[in-house]
Amino acid sequence: MRIGLAVESMKRHTTDEGWQLFAGLEAAGWELHGYMLGSELTDIPTLLRRYDPSTVLLQDKREWDVQPGCFREQRARFHGVEALRTHSCYKLTVLKDMHQRPAYHAQSAEEIGCDAHVVYYDPPYPSYVKRAVRTYHSIDIVVVPPFHAHRAETVLSGATGRAYPLRTRLFRELRCSKVYHPGYHASGCATPNFLRALGQFKVAVCTASVYNYALRKLVEATACGCRVVTNFTGHFPAIGGNFHRVDSDASTAEVQSLCDSLCRTYDPELQEYFAETAKRHYDYRVVGRKLSNDIAASALSRSS
Repeated sequence: MRIGLAVESMKRHTTDEGWQLFAGLEAAGWELHGYMLGSELTDIPTLLRRYDPSTVLLQDKREWDVQPGCFREQRARFHGVEALRTHSCYKLTVLKDMHQRPAYHAQSAEEIGCDAHVVYYDPPYPSYVKRAVRTYHSIDIVVVPPFHAHRAETVLSGATGRAYPLRTRLFRELRCSKVYHPGYHASGCATPNFLRALGQFKVAVCTASVYNYALRKLVEATACGCRVVTNFTGHFPAIGGNFHRVDSDASTAEVQSLCDSLCRTYDPELQEYFAETAKRHYDYRVVGRKLSNDIAASALSRSS
């Protein structure tokens, strides 16, 4: 038995990729447990005695180790997770935003005897990561808007601040439509509305942070039929040909010129091809099946 210790309320967070990771595993045959899920057990020693699983994936501790006043669901807290440490199952946890609170993540891995981390981003990984199982942010093709060729020109979206210097400058200076980040909350997922907005444009400027993380919007914009302008330097399987790269220190004039050129040469047939490719490779059910297989391979390599 393979068990995902998930946080059900994450399907109502501003962005639902954290929930989709576990929904994809459920579609691949895993059982999900936690508050409002499965047996609704949040006591890990009881769950281990009842199910004796072979593999357990625990959601990132920050999503359920909730402090008063946080928007996250406090009843989703898992109790007695240290019981995992002495159980024979293959133990994994999700690691997001590796630059944040490294001591906290290291302690979380230590308390469960973590065998591997599921990571969204490329190496290098922190020293406490014994082995990494790489996955990618996913989409739900059911909520991706149908492709159409009649579109406005360029859109820039996301949060601003010190982690996003290029994006912050472009929000001030680039001549285009802008979609500001709504902030983080658990009062309803904003992803469907965001996808509908992306589907109205030829070009989406999807800048990376200073950490060069592989962000979900690169997949979302491609699936919605946009040509993608980005300073992300990493690799996305199957859809990298849709990325038009700029340097992180590119001038606003350079980015503006590129966007204008991409709008003028927008090819609906090519962009529909990329959109279908993104949906075929990054639907959460497809990503979940691959992640499940990769976790099984990781567990097998430990025992061999």
